[in-house]
Formats: sequence, C-alpha cells, structure tokens
Amino acid sequence: MEDLALANAKTQLVEFIEQLSPQDRVAIYGLRDSLQVVCAFTSDRVQLLAILKKYDPPSKTKREIVEPGAVHTPMGPEVDDLMNSEAMRLAGLANQERAQRTMGALRSIAAHVGNIPGRKNLVWLTANLPFSGAAQARVLS
Repeated sequence: MEDLALANAKTQLVEFIEQLSPQDRVAIYGLRDSLQVVCAFTSDRVQLLAILKKYDPPSKTKREIVEPGAVHTPMGPEVDDLMNSEAMRLAGLANQERAQRTMGALRSIAAHVGNIPGRKNLVWLTANLPFSGAAQARVLS
C-alpha cells in the first residue's frame, strides 16, 4: 500500500515540476537509511524530471511492525494479551526511531536551505509521517 501511495505522490510531483515557472528553483532530497541530496537547487525542469523519473524509492516502513494487528491464538486470551503487548511495545520503539530519523532529516534540510534567501517550499513524499504536521512545521519554520 505504501509503495502505491509513493508512486501516486511521485506522479503528482512530476505534474507539479512540469508546471513550474522558469525562475522557480527546486531541490530534491531522499530519505532511506540516511538523507541524500538527490538534486541540488536548480530551475532546470528537464534535469528535475529526468531525476524524478529514475528515482524509485520503495517504502522503508514495515507496516506489520509499526501498526501491528491483534493476535488471536488457540492458546487463549492470556497468551494473546502478552503477544499483543509485546507487539505494541516493539511498534512504539520502531515508530520512535522513525520519528527521530525523519525529524533529523528535516532539521538537516532546514540547515541546508537556511542560508538561501527567500521562501522555500518543501514537498515530502511519504506514505505517512510518524509525527504531527505541527511538529514538522515547528522544525521547518
């Protein structure tokens, strides 16, 4: 599901890039295990589109870990409760690590573009964020 959401978001981003004005500058960053500058700021739409068409990151989120479903075993509710509790504990740890990595990437992007004059727009392609939009806005402002 996440890969489909990312593919749809990428399609929307390509459409956005195609409609940019010649003076608009865009940079593309990627986050996998670490943050990468996929393309530095440029107004060259042909270059941006070529990079985007080749860029195909799969989702790194393991949905069954970060959003575990309830376990129902033939061993009964006590075992189910223990297994569900452990799954939720592991999900909390995984989501905390995702949030820290993502916030670190956002801070790095903010530092990278902080000395560039003028307003900047950030488009973040993701299947979901491990924190609120308000937290993201605080980092980027």
